[in-house]
Amino acid sequence: MQSKRTLIILNNIGTPQSPEVKDVRKYLREFLMDPKVIQIPFLFRFILVYGIISFFRAPHSAVKYRSIWTPAGSPLLIYTLSFAKKLRELISSEGTTVEIAMRYQQPSIESVLNSQLNGQKWDEIIFAPLYPQWAESTTLSAVEKFKKELFFYKKNQSLQIRILKPFWNHPLFIKTWVDKISRKDLSQYQAILFSYHGLPESQLKKNEFCKFNENACCSLSVNCEKNCYRAQCFHTTKLISESLSDKIKHLTIITSFQSRLGRSKWIEPYTDKTLIKLAASPETRKILVVCPAFAADCLETLEEINMENRKLFLQAGGVSFDYLESLNDNSDWVKNFSQLLQEPKLLEKIEPRP
Repeated sequence: MQSKRTLIILNNIGTPQSPEVKDVRKYLREFLMDPKVIQIPFLFRFILVYGIISFFRAPHSAVKYRSIWTPAGSPLLIYTLSFAKKLRELISSEGTTVEIAMRYQQPSIESVLNSQLNGQKWDEIIFAPLYPQWAESTTLSAVEKFKKELFFYKKNQSLQIRILKPFWNHPLFIKTWVDKISRKDLSQYQAILFSYHGLPESQLKKNEFCKFNENACCSLSVNCEKNCYRAQCFHTTKLISESLSDKIKHLTIITSFQSRLGRSKWIEPYTDKTLIKLAASPETRKILVVCPAFAADCLETLEEINMENRKLFLQAGGVSFDYLESLNDNSDWVKNFSQLLQEPKLLEKIEPRP
């Protein structure tokens, strides 16, 4: 009997094809023109992105990308490819293939579907966004793009389509971070800062479950995590910290948000301002920084956190700053992630849309 043929597509945010200004500008334009990223009318978004942001920001961003670029290319792409390779080898099923598709730039969702569905027969596709926490500008944007591109193929095939749900509170995801943090000598630190990618505050307030104005409910033990990115981040920190228990009882635990863009208010507390406050106190001048929103190291972790914010903290009076790398292609994470893909409750059946 022929085994079920399954295509697993791992999705991440994307990266420029090179650190050259032209490629960085191309990436920024595609990324920022997504209406779920900058949520203003098309004409204003076009003028802002093409006329201002990509024009002035690309040279500055290119310098940052060059600082983290490796001989093999973009760290985000390298780690995601390696993760996919290890996952493919671990599953080692005759009928299963693992591919990667970036939301922006290459390999794109469109190109992967084109190469895998033209002339090939699949029984099932699992689309797996590698974003632990749900956000409209990441998870939803990727899923809707996938569904839109898939529509042109689904009508010609009998396919079961499943989407991996956010896994921020899954015990295996939490355990992977707990084990990784536990390998550090935690006695040398005074604080652990959990830094997550930020979002405009306005995006959170659109959520029907949001109670943002009710005493900052995101950090409290209330049932507001459904589709609330900020709440999911606070609770990710909480679950990891509780699992570490006695190992971190002497440490101050803080959650913050990085990578602000523009002048609008983003979710707080801000990572850079938090680091300055930590450096000012004799009780929090030795810190470990962890970024559980990033499945793979990228510009935001390698440059913004481990270079820019390290310098900021030390210049403000901090004594020691350690950045704990992302899960990347960690073998434990590959094993645990493969188990996530086997849990029916984490896989949502969907239909493509035009």
